[in-house]
Amino acid sequence: MKNMPINELLKEKRGKEGISAEKIFHDIHIPSKFIEMMEKGGWESFPSLLHMKGFLRIYGDYLKIPKEAVEEGIKKIMQEKNAPSDAKGDCPSAATGKKNPLKKEHSFKIDKSMYLLLLLAALLIILYFLILYLLPE
Repeated sequence: MKNMPINELLKEKRGKEGISAEKIFHDIHIPSKFIEMMEKGGWESFPSLLHMKGFLRIYGDYLKIPKEAVEEGIKKIMQEKNAPSDAKGDCPSAATGKKNPLKKEHSFKIDKSMYLLLLLAALLIILYFLILYLLPE
């Protein structure tokens, strides 16, 4: 049981208990799609590393899997994810050319049309206040 990957351990334990994914959703509010991803080992499909770790801990606690086994499983997943990439962990791997799927990049870009829209909104607000100020009471 100790050498078993965490996803197989979760699947086996849920099978022994005879608990449906829907019951788990109602009990601990983890969506069924994440339960399936955890049991299949689809770690790259999680929205973030934080989601993956949190859901694994909650699900493991629900199934009464020892915390040490869950933490060891998380550690193994992290080692697998960091092994093929270079030292920084979020740079493209020389072998695959892919970025770390558990790290999300956030960027906010404003293109020319957004600047134009903001300028138009500011002009309308200024025009509104000028009309209010210049109109006689």
